[in-house]
Amino acid sequence: MKAILLFVCCCVIASCKREAGNSESGAEAKAEIMLSKAPDNQVNATRLPPPVPAPDEEIASDFAAVEATRQPGLVADTARKIIKTGEISFETADVKATRARLIETTKKLKGYLAEESESGYENGRKNYTMNLKVPAGDFETLLEAISSAARQIDSKNIHITDVTAEFIDTRTRLANKKQLERRYLELLDKAAKIPDMITIENKLSEIRGEIESVEGQLLYMKSRLPTVRYRSRSTPGLLPWKPVKDSGTR
Repeated sequence: MKAILLFVCCCVIASCKREAGNSESGAEAKAEIMLSKAPDNQVNATRLPPPVPAPDEEIASDFAAVEATRQPGLVADTARKIIKTGEISFETADVKATRARLIETTKKLKGYLAEESESGYENGRKNYTMNLKVPAGDFETLLEAISSAARQIDSKNIHITDVTAEFIDTRTRLANKKQLERRYLELLDKAAKIPDMITIENKLSEIRGEIESVEGQLLYMKSRLPTVRYRSRSTPGLLPWKPVKDSGTR
């Protein structure tokens, strides 16, 4: 809270008349402005104390200070955030057995099956597509498990995306909004008038909604586990086969 110090300068304006002794020039008066120091007791009597802000003025000042904290800060987090996406197409003798084996391996790696589809063709040939998600540290482990289950690998592709900057930005915004929420809670404790309380409560509701939104974004980013999308086929015999063009990794 800013303190206002008032300095009072007392000026005494006096006028005096000087009468000339010469009758020909007549009486001539001059106005003189004199600055004189007032007595100490007079200065003390005229000096006004600093005005005490009303409660609503204090709240308004603090409210403006809290709003000024909406500047982006910095959350220290230098760990790289990497998203890996792999796609592998291979041939196996038994699609269902391979599927069961890979799902079991995925669960052991604390991953999950995100998507799957099956399609059948003539001559008993079937195509099966699965989208598996596992933690980053087990990405290569799952790829090795798939490769070991394959009788023949047709194609394998791996894509890496660095989302470190996006992750840090989201965490920073979340930290700033939570700090702003704490400031508003402190301000609410100081509020004594109902209009001030209503204003602060509305701001708190707005900030909490923003916090939930950013937390949802952060949760989504954390849930984007490395993805392994594999396509297997079961062929009873040596039949000509061409890989079906994929629409892209999900």
